[in-house]
Amino acid sequence: MGLRLGAAVIGLGLLANPVPATAQEGLPRTVMITRHTVAPEHHDEFRQWIADFRLAIEDLVMQRKLSPIDLCAYKSWRVLGPDAAGLNEDFLFFFEPVIPIANYSLAHYLNLALPPEEAQRRMNRYLELSPGDPDVIYASPLDPAFDEVDVGNACTF
Repeated sequence: MGLRLGAAVIGLGLLANPVPATAQEGLPRTVMITRHTVAPEHHDEFRQWIADFRLAIEDLVMQRKLSPIDLCAYKSWRVLGPDAAGLNEDFLFFFEPVIPIANYSLAHYLNLALPPEEAQRRMNRYLELSPGDPDVIYASPLDPAFDEVDVGNACTF
């Protein structure tokens, strides 16, 4: 059903929180990277799915309907796709910083933004485009002065 990492469940659009021991106060800032396999013939549709997802969530941002924690988690999310040279076929999701109490589930945000049936339809399509559990990596910046991402005022709660 999903890949279990401590208190986390990654995959199938479920909760994706970091292992608590890696994200406690006073420990290095944690980054989560997930690698999602999408068949090459679905790359364009997957890119469009991500764009549509972002539009739905940006509407929530504009309406100020996200909690401070959800806003921070969303603003910390970046997506990289396959490169033009064909050196990489996967999509990578970067979450920095990882907030231990945040919900990183795509389904969570879809349920906030859309009617239940539409949210489920979109999540089902996502799972068809990227079947299976993503690979998950946790890491910390080597030098916080140079390697951290600034998310501005999104994470000041």
